[in-house]
Amino acid sequence: MIDHNRFQRAVLEALSRLKIISVKYKPLKPYLVFTAGGKQIDFTSDTSQVLKGLPVMVLDSPEKTKACDLFSELKKIDAKDEKKSRAKLLSEIQALSYKLHLTENAQIEVRTQILRYSLIRKLKKDPLIDRKLTMQSDASIRIVMGTLDTLAGTKAKFMLEKGPIQ
Repeated sequence: MIDHNRFQRAVLEALSRLKIISVKYKPLKPYLVFTAGGKQIDFTSDTSQVLKGLPVMVLDSPEKTKACDLFSELKKIDAKDEKKSRAKLLSEIQALSYKLHLTENAQIEVRTQILRYSLIRKLKKDPLIDRKLTMQSDASIRIVMGTLDTLAGTKAKFMLEKGPIQ
């Protein structure tokens, strides 16, 4: 299970790798997404937004249930345009979001705005990418940077075949 601190470490690691990838493969215009359960959402460091956009990525808990209930209330309040109540609910959701735990197997993947297959092929072989989770066939353009667990550091030594990144 990934707690808030480990999630933030995974996010920071992914962002630092994206910075390098963006320089090396600039024409692709790469960006990140979270994937879990066959779905994806935009990359964010906010666990409440992860819960809202991809609830399968968050482990079941009383905090998850409460936050989901608050999101439902928020929809009702938004319909009534009650700004004061909205701010209070958002504050409660944010407080709960620090207590949420995420699944270790959720993945951070690289997407590209431009399809340049020769560069995508090179990127899929780059040591910054999890080559075990990234299908190396030309039939796939899916590029997995890693799971939350590997990017948070607990299994990073197993992910990279050529050793740690210097």
